Amino acid sequence: MRGRRRIAVAILISLVLVLAAGYAAASAIVYERLSAVPAHCDGRFTDNTPAHWTLGGYDWVPAAQLDRDLGAWFMPDYLPAEFPSRDDRFTIRAWFVPGPQGTDGPAVVVVHGLASCRRDPVVLMPAGMLNRHGYAVLLIDMRDMGDSDVEDGRFAGGTEEYLDVLGARDWLVAQGYRPERIGLYGASLGAATVLIATGQDQGVPAVFADSSYADVDTAIRGELEPNGYPTWLAPGGVLIARIVSGDDLQSLSPLKAVPAIGVRPVYLAHGATDERILYQNTLDLAAAFAADGHPVVPWIVPGMGHTRAALLVPEEYEPRLVAFFDPAIGPEKP
Repeated sequence: MRGRRRIAVAILISLVLVLAAGYAAASAIVYERLSAVPAHCDGRFTDNTPAHWTLGGYDWVPAAQLDRDLGAWFMPDYLPAEFPSRDDRFTIRAWFVPGPQGTDGPAVVVVHGLASCRRDPVVLMPAGMLNRHGYAVLLIDMRDMGDSDVEDGRFAGGTEEYLDVLGARDWLVAQGYRPERIGLYGASLGAATVLIATGQDQGVPAVFADSSYADVDTAIRGELEPNGYPTWLAPGGVLIARIVSGDDLQSLSPLKAVPAIGVRPVYLAHGATDERILYQNTLDLAAAFAADGHPVVPWIVPGMGHTRAALLVPEEYEPRLVAFFDPAIGPEKP
């Protein structure tokens, strides 16, 4: 009888080890494929600059919108800029567009999403909206993406990239802008990153987050399902990230940033039909702010997919964007 039990235990242990090894191998493959981010926008939007850009490159832009006149949001007076991330490890490259008041006016750091860059219309449009209303804008490429320095070619869920955003703030301060008049704007991963950055720096006066995730586990699940991978691999991916890249993807998150952000002005926007990052993420963030004594009413945009609202309904997006930043850091603020 004892012999049979020992055999059964040995078989069970062997089975567990095989399953664990298989799970680890599958998680490693998934992490390898989904964490990699291409430099230079993966060859997309190569001709886009603040001075002239198009809506090409997205198959979800209706044909009727492709020929729309975008001139109102072009920014011809842009300048190249580069500066160190706040940890001084990487050079971040950017475009700077001054505002009409110079360093006496407000400025906003504008941050792109995953596997994207400052050439993306998703960030060029809101940057143009702000600029034509008197804001200086600084469009950055986060590390490993766009034209900025490459660390390991993998995203860290905002847990490292937030230092690039804060480096951008430092650069604006060095140019003469007042810290209390430098806001943050981000889309997708950029939205999560600017929320994390706001939690890490009490000097950030206001933050606008479009289509953020609440925590990195949710974000990873959002990447797994559309790519045909089971969502139960998400915890394994987090573990592999620590082993392979040394990235603790759970160390920081927008949700964890809520208490540190406190009562500073926050705007949360999300498309109601977003399939990549479900709008429940924004509802969860709003609930966390409310529980912390800071009610934030999110704008859930009907019929909009992931980060599409600024491009497809600019007539609604622009007044909301400007009306948010104006009282906090805007052109008329003393």
